[in-house]
Amino acid sequence: MSSNQLALDFSPEDNIRLDNTGTKQPLAGVTTTKIIKSGNLIEVYDYEYPIRFGHKGKATKKKKTKSVRSEEYRVRTIVQAINTLRQLCFLNFTLYDKFITLTFNNEQAFDITNLKVCYHYVQLFLRKLKRRYPDLKYIVVAEFQKRGAVHYHILANIPFITEEERIVLWPYGFSKVLAVQSTTQLALYLSKYLGKRFDDKRKFGHKLYTTSKGLRKPKVIYGPIAEEASEKIKELPQLEVQYENQYETERNGVTKYKQYLKKET
Repeated sequence: MSSNQLALDFSPEDNIRLDNTGTKQPLAGVTTTKIIKSGNLIEVYDYEYPIRFGHKGKATKKKKTKSVRSEEYRVRTIVQAINTLRQLCFLNFTLYDKFITLTFNNEQAFDITNLKVCYHYVQLFLRKLKRRYPDLKYIVVAEFQKRGAVHYHILANIPFITEEERIVLWPYGFSKVLAVQSTTQLALYLSKYLGKRFDDKRKFGHKLYTTSKGLRKPKVIYGPIAEEASEKIKELPQLEVQYENQYETERNGVTKYKQYLKKET
């Protein structure tokens, strides 16, 4: 299959064509359906009012004053970050990878409650890992503890490392490395549990998460191809609905959302 094809990787008997054979994927237009595929995760959005895609918006000057619109934009940014985290987990990590927690102790000379200061030391940790594992992939999410200190959750494609190795890699406090038991559960944990902490005012003005370069990105399908496929997806026995919701916005009207997962065999 060529690199410019947008396939859902179903078996031929499923008769779902999400590639550019016969119908070319449009670069821009309007649609009532959007499908996002992230490995075994498939998300289907059906909109009441058509949405525009592929169009460049006009540049506007940012207002310094707070407004209702800026608050709506912030909420939308958080939701988008949560969704992206979930998609990146499904696409780039497996049961062979590890979930790392890094915590600062109270003996540090620097401010362990400052996100910018603390991330500098996380970067040092990641550089050490990169030297050991040149093909390192990771997602980093910061969280505040009850005592006010920052600690970090990292999903990385590394083998298990001993306590002695962890002390060398992270001499600033406590570290823990756990095997990933389920990519599905881990993706939901990162996107839902940690997503709630994105709304922490102490994070305003900071990145909600960071990633290594080169992570695979989800495929997004619009237009007639997506509209046809969304109906066929409902009938596939190897997919099960993980979550569904319906919400209404002024821009899109009623939006029906369904999240499918391919059953593990």
